[in-house]
Amino acid sequence: TTSASSSNASLSTASCDAERARPPPPPVPAPPPPPPPTVGGNGGIDCTNSVALLSRDFAESAGDVVRAPDFNSIVPRAATAGETAALYAAVVVRFNPGSDVPFCLGCVRREDGTLFLARIYGHDLKPLTQLPEFSHDKTRVTLMIVDARPVAVLI
Repeated sequence: TTSASSSNASLSTASCDAERARPPPPPVPAPPPPPPPTVGGNGGIDCTNSVALLSRDFAESAGDVVRAPDFNSIVPRAATAGETAALYAAVVVRFNPGSDVPFCLGCVRREDGTLFLARIYGHDLKPLTQLPEFSHDKTRVTLMIVDARPVAVLI
């Protein structure tokens, strides 16, 4: 019986030594990163708004012909207070991180064909939160500078 117990002890010691000599298991690979969000940060929502803002239903605008400006001849310039322009398109922005919502954002076309974005204010000089009816390229606005940003005031 003594040799049996000493044999068990040496087996036990041998299995512990084998356990210690075994290499550690390979590391578990990290999961793949999640796909980029569709609407993440200002970049995503701005892109979404631009598409909504400049999209029009073809059936409604079949009679309108908009010629593409010659971009090589257009020199960018800042909005000037008192300048009048036409409201080309508009949308109500209901989500924009870091700003009060909702607000109306308009794409304004100047006489030289250049376009720029501006918030739309009503006749009472208050920001609009609902989109009024307007005629594409016929509704006129006057530009104002509020907090160093252009604002389109309905005439």
